[in-house]
Amino acid sequence: MNFSTIRQESILEVEGYLHERRLQAAAFSVVCVLSALFALAALSRLPEFAAAQASGKVLATLLFGLLVFVCVLDNVRTHVLLWKWLQVIKRQKK
Repeated sequence: MNFSTIRQESILEVEGYLHERRLQAAAFSVVCVLSALFALAALSRLPEFAAAQASGKVLATLLFGLLVFVCVLDNVRTHVLLWKWLQVIKRQKK
């Protein structure tokens, strides 16, 4: 994207928009991790989970952990991309 033709007011609007998106991504990261912890705690209380074999418990926990890990990685990628766009905008403001 070429920012050379964008007015100063537009750059400020885009910068504000990107800051909002970064805050939303950060909030989603926190919600994702907390939800994962609550779900894992609830899973450990289920009688079926308690009666399962140890290998099944480990597999279920690993799969759930992988899902959370992918969610967090996606949010980290979002933070990095938004940060890069903010750096481009800051250079254009100079």
